[in-house]
Amino acid sequence: MSATLTAETTASGHVEPLLERLLGRGIKIPRPDEVRDYLERYPDVIGLTEKVCNLARVEFAGNAELSLELYIDPEIDDPHLTLYVQQETYDQSIWDGIERIREGYEDEVADLSGWLHVTVDFRAPENR
Repeated sequence: MSATLTAETTASGHVEPLLERLLGRGIKIPRPDEVRDYLERYPDVIGLTEKVCNLARVEFAGNAELSLELYIDPEIDDPHLTLYVQQETYDQSIWDGIERIREGYEDEVADLSGWLHVTVDFRAPENR
């Protein structure tokens, strides 16, 4: 068995429980297959994903809908995970909250093979 296969097998054993925990915490994952595939391809992002989602859940404490998605830029081949924060209204406080979340993980992301970004998408939350 190759090292790559072993890493993928190990990652897949951690990805599904992570997705279940995130869903249980109210984080939406509209296209779970895309997120699952990304995390299996970049297993060193698994722990960071849980940390960032937890930071966001605490930061926005029920005042926002959180959606974990794979962002695919149509102009460059660099897909990455994005945690979207959705609120009814958008003001400076949402950007301040996002900045606090980023400060909680920005030192860790530089050494990882994958990427996770937190931002807004300006869509109204679906559950409101």
